[in-house]
Amino acid sequence: PAEKIAVIHNGVDSNRFFPDPAARARIRHELGLSDEEFCIGCVANLNPVKDHPTLLKAVAEFSQECGDWRLLLVGTGPQRPALERLVAEHPNARDRVVFLGLSDRVPALLNAMDVWVLPSLAEGISNALLEAMATGLPVVATDVGGNPEVVVDGQSGLLFPAGDRGKLASHLSTLRARVDLRVQLGKQALRRVREEFSI
Repeated sequence: PAEKIAVIHNGVDSNRFFPDPAARARIRHELGLSDEEFCIGCVANLNPVKDHPTLLKAVAEFSQECGDWRLLLVGTGPQRPALERLVAEHPNARDRVVFLGLSDRVPALLNAMDVWVLPSLAEGISNALLEAMATGLPVVATDVGGNPEVVVDGQSGLLFPAGDRGKLASHLSTLRARVDLRVQLGKQALRRVREEFSI
């Protein structure tokens, strides 16, 4: 019976993941990112279910109208060689996609980003998604699994159909052009995580 079931969602540690302007400045300097450069990020294992190819194809499409961008991929896994080959096939992306591998500096790296993307084909309640939102980032995630439980589309982030690189590219273009929307979504993401998904 429904009344016998309760759901306890994952929670995020706001003592580790929070907006940190000093970390943003430090990491962007280390990576050679200018203040104006639009930094897209993804923290996820490089496994097929995370569908990084859709993200890479979307940024290749997006890059045709925006040359001032960078994509940071944090994580490792069996798909890395195939993903590196995919990047090599797109001249616009070769020098702008950075594979950072495993990192113990995820909270700082998140702060360096302007938008965070989760292109998964399937998800539960993603800790990485919660961590990005707790950092005050506007997030773009697939409309699958637990993602719509975390992200209120158009309020605390943007959703797109799994595998839809065109819609993802459109979201990225909109967020690149509208700093006000990035700020609004980031603030709402931070508030939602603190109110609904705290430890």
